[in-house]
Amino acid sequence: MGFPGRNWRYMISDEVEERMQTTNFMRQHVRGARQKVLMEQMLKDPAVRIHYASKYASSANYWKNAIGMNEGLVRLNVLDTKRAQQEELLARGREKGDDSYQKAFDEIRSIVAHRRDAIYHQQAINEALVTALDFMRIPSTMELVAALKSKDKEQIKEAKLKLKQEADKYFASVPSRSRANGCQRDAENLCQLHSGGTTNQHLRNHQFPLQGKYRCLRRCML
Repeated sequence: MGFPGRNWRYMISDEVEERMQTTNFMRQHVRGARQKVLMEQMLKDPAVRIHYASKYASSANYWKNAIGMNEGLVRLNVLDTKRAQQEELLARGREKGDDSYQKAFDEIRSIVAHRRDAIYHQQAINEALVTALDFMRIPSTMELVAALKSKDKEQIKEAKLKLKQEADKYFASVPSRSRANGCQRDAENLCQLHSGGTTNQHLRNHQFPLQGKYRCLRRCML
């Protein structure tokens, strides 16, 4: 069953359904589309195939895991089993005159409902952009932009040197040097001409205080 602190055996049915329809759904469909495009490019160019072979295989593992997990949960009728188990637990609490069972369950369910849309979109962004191979490893120009705005020659010099070192490291890791060098020159030109502000928006993954509520339910299910 795995280490008790690192599995999902105590999830309520809402959490299992959330996992199926957010994380697993996005891994299956968005990553599936990404894997297809990547394989098409790998088959066209031996250099690309060699460069991405390991990354493709690693990405495929999670992709297959998401597909298999959802199929298994449906085949084993896990959602209905979970609903029956949690109703039995809540009935036991009512018989004992202890409302802590119901309160813990209701709070977990409320948290899941409130975070569902955020997790759905976060997983879409993660699969399409954040974990999409090399996309998020492109060096940031923020430091150079700030230096250009300050008009401090020494600061600009240091920022340019740092960006060049990071760019050299990045472009050395991509298969096509000719295309990469062209992108590098374009990026450097944009940095030098940049005069406006730059804003980065990050989707924050809010962690909810479920631990105490889980402990209440776990004590009764062991």
